[in-house]
Amino acid sequence: MSSYHLDHLQYLETEAIHIMREVAAEFERPAILFSGGKDSICILRLAEKAFRPSDIPMPFLNVETGHEFPELIEFRDRRAKQLGAKLIVRTVDEAFAKGLATPTPGQISRNQPSVPKSGTSTTPASTPART
Repeated sequence: MSSYHLDHLQYLETEAIHIMREVAAEFERPAILFSGGKDSICILRLAEKAFRPSDIPMPFLNVETGHEFPELIEFRDRRAKQLGAKLIVRTVDEAFAKGLATPTPGQISRNQPSVPKSGTSTTPASTPART
């Protein structure tokens, strides 16, 4: 009988697949955050390995910052369609409009909005000056 051995990368992949299945089984409304970047693409591949041939049991969640390239949006939509997954798209502007986040004073990038803690005001705290 031959021994069963996983190299380090195979072990990590197996562990990640196990965690994805546990999340799907234990949580009521899990989602896969999907930005279209390399890390997100790896997570989608792990989800495929974890759940195929069944459908992936959690939607993909994408938050548009307004800085995305059109090709990224096209890829996101195409990939979700290929996988038969529900795609939820939200925007930073929506979060600002609903008071869920506020622009950080002095920040040029909208990739780092201030998110108020539960039960607190949506007024951003003062930020220290950058040197």
